[in-house]
Amino acid sequence: MPDTAAAFTLEALGYAPDKAAWKARRQGQYVRNKITRALSEAGIGAPDALILDGQALARKPDYQELLEQVERSTRLIPLSPGPACGRRHGRWSAAFPLGSG
Repeated sequence: MPDTAAAFTLEALGYAPDKAAWKARRQGQYVRNKITRALSEAGIGAPDALILDGQALARKPDYQELLEQVERSTRLIPLSPGPACGRRHGRWSAAFPLGSG
């Protein structure tokens, strides 16, 4: 589900950081409300407990362990300035495996 992490995509598309964060929060809340309403209408009690967004995942030790494994197995390499970088040249990075394969 889109949440605050979507702000990075919006920044890459050229939105100012404050506007991107606001837009990501707004869109995340819109989707969360739609999911909550649909689950409630389907007779599912406590639908909020079933929705996994970035904040919910951040509180789960299993997710944190997997995230750490991914972070250890990748490194960030700055992209060279060009069309792929959008308007914020030099700021964005791409993750590449450290392994040789």
